[in-house]
Amino acid sequence: MPKKKRSKQQRSGGEAPAQQGPALSPEEQTARREQQKQEWAAQKRAQERARRSAAPLVWSGVAVGSLVAMIALGFLLFAGGGDSSSGPTPTATRDPRLGAGPVAKTVTIDADDDGQNINPTFSVTTITGNAGDIIEVDVNNIGSVHHNLAFAGIDGEYGSHDDWITDPQSIPAGESGKVLVKFDEAGTYPFHCDFHPDAQRGSLIIS
Repeated sequence: MPKKKRSKQQRSGGEAPAQQGPALSPEEQTARREQQKQEWAAQKRAQERARRSAAPLVWSGVAVGSLVAMIALGFLLFAGGGDSSSGPTPTATRDPRLGAGPVAKTVTIDADDDGQNINPTFSVTTITGNAGDIIEVDVNNIGSVHHNLAFAGIDGEYGSHDDWITDPQSIPAGESGKVLVKFDEAGTYPFHCDFHPDAQRGSLIIS
């Protein structure tokens, strides 16, 4: 019997290729390409819209970050970060023994020493007041050396915990200091200059 001829695919040991679908007509091919173009154009437009909508967010973030940095810098400069000499001037702490009451009386005393650190004097050596009143004593140093004014406390001794001393405790020549004092009990309370205790002295009489 004559042998059957094998196909080329069978001779090579391979399998027959899968059958393709029916071929598209030229009109269908043209319509298919047009559809692909439209899908590609729609995809590009979507990508462009996404890019444009993201751009303002990026610039907004940059603007906010810059604004925060400028505010922080301005705060540091305003607080004295740019110049250590522009800070607020410190004020003396009010003695808690005074309470919250107002000043009832103010006395001004000049501390002098004849310009040569001799014959130190106070222009006022007697102060009067009422028990419980806050008395302010302003001391002007018109001499040539340091002076101050200190009241002995209830114990009548200087250098103890209940003294009342000017702020600053050492007043340079040509400058001023002050002390607020209050005694709740009637009596006589001495005061002096710590630098010239034997020459500059006086009494506060509380009634």
